[in-house]
Amino acid sequence: MPKVGALSMSTQFVWVDSNSWELKFFGLPSRIPWPADADPAKASEEPFDHEQLLHAIELMGPEAEQPWKGYLAAANNFDALAEVLQDGEGPEATTLLDEVEAVHPGTGFVAFHRGIVAREDGHYEEAIRHFEDAAHKTPEVPIVWLQLGMLQAQEGDRNKAIAALSNATKLNPRDRTAFEALASLKAIVKVLRDPKDPNSATYVGIPQYRQLCEQQFSGMRDNHPALLEFADFQLRNQFAPDLGVQALERARELAPADPRTLSALANGYRIISQHDKAKAVAEDLANRFPTESPAWMNLAQILAAAGDRDGERAALEKALELDPNAAPALAVLFKLADGPNADTERRLAEHAEANKAPFGFLLASDGAHNRGDHAAALDYAARAYALEPEREEVLLHYCAMIGAAKDEPRLRRDIEPAVHTAKYTKRLDWNYAHALKNLGHTNEAINALISAASAEGAPEDFQHTVGSTIDMWTQKLAQGGVPLTLNNIGGIARPVLLSLEGEDGAVLIKAGQQLPAEARFPWRVRLDGQGETRVSLQQGQTGGPTDPLRLGSFAIKSPPVTGGSHTIQCLIGAGPDGKLLFKAIQGSREMPVRWIEPKP
Repeated sequence: MPKVGALSMSTQFVWVDSNSWELKFFGLPSRIPWPADADPAKASEEPFDHEQLLHAIELMGPEAEQPWKGYLAAANNFDALAEVLQDGEGPEATTLLDEVEAVHPGTGFVAFHRGIVAREDGHYEEAIRHFEDAAHKTPEVPIVWLQLGMLQAQEGDRNKAIAALSNATKLNPRDRTAFEALASLKAIVKVLRDPKDPNSATYVGIPQYRQLCEQQFSGMRDNHPALLEFADFQLRNQFAPDLGVQALERARELAPADPRTLSALANGYRIISQHDKAKAVAEDLANRFPTESPAWMNLAQILAAAGDRDGERAALEKALELDPNAAPALAVLFKLADGPNADTERRLAEHAEANKAPFGFLLASDGAHNRGDHAAALDYAARAYALEPEREEVLLHYCAMIGAAKDEPRLRRDIEPAVHTAKYTKRLDWNYAHALKNLGHTNEAINALISAASAEGAPEDFQHTVGSTIDMWTQKLAQGGVPLTLNNIGGIARPVLLSLEGEDGAVLIKAGQQLPAEARFPWRVRLDGQGETRVSLQQGQTGGPTDPLRLGSFAIKSPPVTGGSHTIQCLIGAGPDGKLLFKAIQGSREMPVRWIEPKP
């Protein structure tokens, strides 16, 4: 029970001791005024009853001094502050926080919410400083440590993030968000007691998890497939990579000539930086399978990690001798990472011609295409096609280059018959349809996609992509040309909001959301006749330290209106590439839409 002090002279309030963490967050002591007719036990309940505290301060009258007077004045802004934060109105929130700070300075509450505002507008370094300030002022508040740790993790400061998130879990052992974040940082391990039930998760530290892995390893020592699976998991997740290597060593004892085991063991040694052992195993693999190109590619990778450039090159040349189409070897030996250039393309073509290997032509074609030389790109692709006209990788690239060069005779002669055989994957139908679209045959392209998507066995994700593509081609869906600014983990860095004349509109997609993200909103239209209405968008709010990014406008072709106004339902989404997609619907009708680039 909270300790209750003597009644005030007015007998309307009493002094009680509270253990609520919220008091320190708001810059208040633990001994507080409380209405005399209220249960003092409620002063320590969660959530804290701020209304009772404010009422008690009012009852104090002239007796109220600091910090109570300041807190009472600051409370006038709390409801408005909550509303603008909910709506993502950063500048308004900053103004209200400044007013709170002026009458009730130095609180963790203000520092924390300044961090929220800065984070929502993509100013992550500033946000971290505010969260650190809040944590310094009120280290007992778990949400402060959670937000600080999440942002530090996003910005790549793993050690600080782990420390902050660990504090959050100590203060609130039921904070699953903090535990999930620690698991994503591989500071702890998430274990599902029931693989089908996410709520069965428990979280264990790395030392404890290692003990569990040791027990698991000891129970599978004679199970070769299980050893390979166990090793792959440990090396991929880096929980206990040395145990993964031990599992592979045991797997080699069981199957000393198995190429998969030898390759995995060589790479396991590479991962734990035992390069001499990695080289020995990779050489053993190459010696056992001297005519297999992948064995030499594996050796080249191991030697590259050990810094043996001469040995790497010799192994790559051997791999290419055995398989002239070995694309990874071609990429390294011809230094494709340095960027496209005509001389490299010529040398790739010479290799392809000398060895009758189409992949050299394909890589040369890709380089020419990236340089914008569509004629050269098509020529190289055609030479690959001449070597292997039925190989799907060749057909796919050749078709794409035909579309880029807008060469209809080649499309009709070489690609169309292959599509009609229906013996290739849906990727060829896709490239064929896009080539038709580039040639101006939109209706034929749509029919090709519909035919491919309606065929028996067409994958569901392909059908969905076809539907979206047809919507774009028929102006039922529009894609923006300005990609969103993303944070380090692929989330939206700053909020996306309507851009109205002279002011910011509503926030549609909040900062921090992971892609894909979407929202819907009503758009009120008032027109005198047939015409368009435009929905302008921006990323980031006006009035902050960084100007908003103008995202352009989506124009909606509206039906004739006789006076009055009507409402269109708008849907907006951000795809994995960060570009916006837009659709407008009135009733059951999808309206024609198009994107207009922002004014300079």
